[in-house]
Amino acid sequence: MAAEGRVPDVCSPAMLTYEIGTSGQSLRFTDAVLDHFDAYRQLLPGSREAGGHLFARVEDNLVEIVHASGPEPKDLRSRLLFAFRKKAAQRIIDARFAKGEHYVGDWHTHPEDIPSPSGIDQTTMASRFKRSDHGLRSMIFCIVGRSPFPEGLAVLVHNGVLGVRLTSASG
Repeated sequence: MAAEGRVPDVCSPAMLTYEIGTSGQSLRFTDAVLDHFDAYRQLLPGSREAGGHLFARVEDNLVEIVHASGPEPKDLRSRLLFAFRKKAAQRIIDARFAKGEHYVGDWHTHPEDIPSPSGIDQTTMASRFKRSDHGLRSMIFCIVGRSPFPEGLAVLVHNGVLGVRLTSASG
């Protein structure tokens, strides 16, 4: 599905994989998730930020991101801001959980080639981790930039205190 009335650029390699520190776990993004991110990259001057939630299936030492939601029609979106509606977000989280997919974090876009988290992003990641009802040691946050992946995708894990950017093991 094309976002913002444009055909998405094909820039995502097959399933990006990241090693999660020294945990022995790997984080993998399916092609469908990468295509969803790609469809919302802010390539045009008037493009608005987009975002949503990340859902995973966890098996042994693999955390596979199988679905990225959003943006939703009532989300707050501007060139440099994205915020989702809490009630709608919880409905999405509950529905995906019923399908066996766990909410593990969030994603949003930035109008920069190589994305990096802003101060607001850092505060939001810490707050989201602390306020979410989960049993995770950390949550995953992605920022989608304009460059092709993996360079144009910032993948971070955040434990409520510290956010660490992961480096792609593939791509």
